[in-house]
Amino acid sequence: MNHLQIAYFLAVAKYGSFSEAARRLFVAQSAVSKQIILLESKLGMKLFIRANRKIELTSAGEVLYRELQKYNDWLGQIVNMAKSADEGKAGLLNIGILHGLDLYPNQVKVFHEFSSLHPTIQLNVKRITFQEQMQELYVGALDFLITFSFLLPNAQDTNFLKLGQDKNYLIVSQSHTLGKADKISRNDFEPYTFITIDPNISRLAYFNSMNFLKGIDITPIKVIHVPEIEDINISVEFGLGYAVSSRLSRLRQETSARFINFYEENGQKPPITEVLLAWSSDSLNPIISLFVDFISQKNNLVVHDTFAELLNME
Repeated sequence: MNHLQIAYFLAVAKYGSFSEAARRLFVAQSAVSKQIILLESKLGMKLFIRANRKIELTSAGEVLYRELQKYNDWLGQIVNMAKSADEGKAGLLNIGILHGLDLYPNQVKVFHEFSSLHPTIQLNVKRITFQEQMQELYVGALDFLITFSFLLPNAQDTNFLKLGQDKNYLIVSQSHTLGKADKISRNDFEPYTFITIDPNISRLAYFNSMNFLKGIDITPIKVIHVPEIEDINISVEFGLGYAVSSRLSRLRQETSARFINFYEENGQKPPITEVLLAWSSDSLNPIISLFVDFISQKNNLVVHDTFAELLNME
């Protein structure tokens, strides 16, 4: 059985006519008839019942027609995958997302849409730590990094897309004394433990949270340092203290967390946390540009060559 015989068989079975199949295939009817006879001889079974100028499939022909349709679809997919590879639209993208960062559903949806549009491109997504993120990006272990903007001001040879942003808040568990209070002031926070990132792990994250407190005149008496944002989330959930966070963390989905904004209460503009998609400008992965074009066009985003350029656009 060769590809020509398969094509002729499927056409005759679909249109129920040798003449119509020949017309659709732009060949002589005799050529179609010859290949069907050779196919039946090769298989040792009748595939069509020819009676009163009507063509019907035998039971064997029905099975073969059903399964060869699946084969033809599968073969078409293989050819499309090969074409995608030839056009540089097949391969692998490694994406790292900072621990504790939680994308909004509409942001995640874009990644699903890209995968559906390019099934030959595999997306590998993993959680990474503060210390891993830039190192893995620059050594090529990651093609893309999704992280917070306050962690990247000194990033070199890196391009950015801003995926989203949100205000910063003070967060505390609803079960904490502060979380239960009907009315709460800034002074109420000072006696309690403040939870933040260890400056030895990320000075940028540490100073970002401490500057937030400074902006609303809160000086914590006790400070606990933890290694990751998810450790902050867990500590807050367990009522161990309060922290600074945006709704771009996992806690936005938890009813146990209370988000408090003293900046707006005082008529101040609250600090903003941005989520960035970052990639090395020196990367040799050809799929990166395809992915960036899709993401930027889908969300009407602008690619920035430097972090300073990103800030100037705000």
